[in-house]
Amino acid sequence: MDVVSNHLLRINGRIEIKTEKGVGTKFVIRLPLTLAIAQALIVKLKDQEMAVPMNLVEETTRFAYKDIQRAAGEEMVDLRGVLVRLLKLNEVLGVGKFPKKDETFRQPTLILGTAEKHVALMVEDIIGREEIVVKSLGDYLQGIKLFSGATISGEGNVRLILNIAPLFGDEAVVTAKASVGPAKAEQAAEEVAKKNPKVLVVDDSISIRKYVQRFLDRSGYEVEVAPDGMEALNIMGRMKFDAVITDLEMPVMHGYDLMSEMKKSPVLRNIPIIVLTSRAGEKHRQKALEMGAQDYLVKPFEEQEMLGALKKLLSGATLATRA
Repeated sequence: MDVVSNHLLRINGRIEIKTEKGVGTKFVIRLPLTLAIAQALIVKLKDQEMAVPMNLVEETTRFAYKDIQRAAGEEMVDLRGVLVRLLKLNEVLGVGKFPKKDETFRQPTLILGTAEKHVALMVEDIIGREEIVVKSLGDYLQGIKLFSGATISGEGNVRLILNIAPLFGDEAVVTAKASVGPAKAEQAAEEVAKKNPKVLVVDDSISIRKYVQRFLDRSGYEVEVAPDGMEALNIMGRMKFDAVITDLEMPVMHGYDLMSEMKKSPVLRNIPIIVLTSRAGEKHRQKALEMGAQDYLVKPFEEQEMLGALKKLLSGATLATRA
């Protein structure tokens, strides 16, 4: 237990041991609310180890430098007959070159993918897959877009978590400004901010519920929480909400059924829905969007990503109401 206790101390957690004679011993592990658990692929660059969230890693492979082609001014590699844009981790981070190898040496490469885009990320080495505890970088470092958080290895070393989204290039951002002009969009955003929007967070994980509630509270939202879809419907029967953030896999009533019930109700059908789930597959995304979700976020997520999604949806809802 000394090993467990030491690791918990490093992340400001603690372990409680309760023993009852003739019954047994109970171990209670308490972690900070700002922590989350995620699957990650650990990669190496020089003497540093970094974590890549598994939800965007489609496969790992190897390419030699002689396999690299140039097209449209960018480096590409041929992945089973399809040209994929190639990035090198050392160049992305601006930390020099990989150790020099023979031209025939096949460098470890991650194939990263979203619904429509793919990119190959060449790394120095792949350590393996691990379950990691995700910790926020804090207010001072949150502006560093290349990293979404940090974790601590079993040896006590800090590993930064790579933010994969920027590697796919400029993403199209749909905002109220595009459709109604800057003046109305800014006015709508101000009205939403003044209103202190009320958000319902539905997730069977108490740590996720409290984590999301905490940073949304800090950002000026009024937040209620529910452990499953059935309880969420009960709460929405008593209170009005401006948006719902829901998980998909939950006991009693899962997220798909919750969205279905909301769309049947004249009172609830127009409430914007954001799905927050660990399911990264395109079929789950498409099903959620078809059932009425306006946005789809995959765990682990960035706080700014959720805040941006909420701001966009609530501004759009305000404009629709005014129209």
